[in-house]
Amino acid sequence: MNKVISIISSLTLFTISQVIQAQECNSTSMISSNSTTQFVINSQLGTVIDARTGLEWSLCSTGQLWQNGNCTGSPTHFANFDEALDSVNGNSLGVDFRLPNIKELGSIIERSCTSPAIDLTIFNSTLNAIYYSSTPDIQGNLHFSPTLGVKIIDFTNGTEFVPDVSKYRYVRLVRSINNREKVASR
Repeated sequence: MNKVISIISSLTLFTISQVIQAQECNSTSMISSNSTTQFVINSQLGTVIDARTGLEWSLCSTGQLWQNGNCTGSPTHFANFDEALDSVNGNSLGVDFRLPNIKELGSIIERSCTSPAIDLTIFNSTLNAIYYSSTPDIQGNLHFSPTLGVKIIDFTNGTEFVPDVSKYRYVRLVRSINNREKVASR
């Protein structure tokens, strides 16, 4: 019984630490990676368009709901990539939303901030946690994450190559608005 309580306490502290750790930004010595003016928020749908990249992002992590201008509920954590990939089907945003590739996911990192390394004025519910990309890890990075099979980004500090010590990995969906316009014009 004590072992169960200890495990539950550890998991609770881990989850709480992902949420309540205060973000730190160093805007005096580092130039911002992204300008807040490049983002256009769709407050009805719960998405944001990055005018620089032509990508439309979900404001919430998968598992959360967009309600009254906020992400509500708890994001779903995925123990493996197959579960994360399956979550794309039947998402509430639409069929053309997908897992981002590693370059796309890296485009929303805010290098001047940590805990999390993202602009919280735009993506205010992002956890200090690992997020999946759709990019295969062909090299099988044995030192860091030999069993994942895909590249990941840790939004605690924005690193791509992270030791995979957590079973808590998350998903943020994206779609390309430029591709939609090309398809519509055919």
